[in-house]
Amino acid sequence: MTIKVLREFRTLHAEIELIMGKSKITNLPEERLDAIEAHLAGTLKPVAPRKDFVQHLRGRIHLPPRDEIADRLRDWRTLLLVFGGVFQARWLSSQLRGLSIICSVEGIWLEEN
Repeated sequence: MTIKVLREFRTLHAEIELIMGKSKITNLPEERLDAIEAHLAGTLKPVAPRKDFVQHLRGRIHLPPRDEIADRLRDWRTLLLVFGGVFQARWLSSQLRGLSIICSVEGIWLEEN
């Protein structure tokens, strides 16, 4: 069963690559496109996770009570410090990225001899 599906997939994949490699516009008949779509839709089935995996994740996820969340949001100084740090890190990374783009365009990077 698996080998048959793999062979069909390789055939479809080769056909699609052949068609898409020649041009961006496909000249496939509508029936062939429908057959390819139906085959691909049939191969991708949702998979349910194992129950022990789900139980393990549920055990690791911890949500604090609403009162604790509200208390944390009331501490505006810490919240301001966190947001300020995030924005400063983002600004710094964008500045460094811009500098690297300018240097690469200008050819300023130091080259080791």
